[in-house]
Amino acid sequence: MLDGSNSPPAGTVWYFANATQNYPSEQFPIVQSYVDVCLDGCLETEDRYPEARKAQFAKEFIRTTTDWQTPWFNDRIYPWRPFVHVPRANDIDALIRDELGKDLFERIALPRR
Repeated sequence: MLDGSNSPPAGTVWYFANATQNYPSEQFPIVQSYVDVCLDGCLETEDRYPEARKAQFAKEFIRTTTDWQTPWFNDRIYPWRPFVHVPRANDIDALIRDELGKDLFERIALPRR
């Protein structure tokens, strides 16, 4: 458990699973704004729970999530200054580049209008 306890708290646990094996496509690409939400949550969890930081929770999220591939569009607002709207943009980009590789990172495209 992220707080160091041995058992989960009482309550409901939600998770996302892709049972139909839908993969990124031109019609439904991975979008950076959603990746930012997920990884920012992971980094926030690391800030809040020392055990999560020690376990490198954000890196583990990337490693255990499958099918990172293109098409992947960088739909951040003002992509030249993403930190204005996504304060951890540089940290998120470093995680993606380090865990998924520079090749995939460089293929993340700006969406066509």
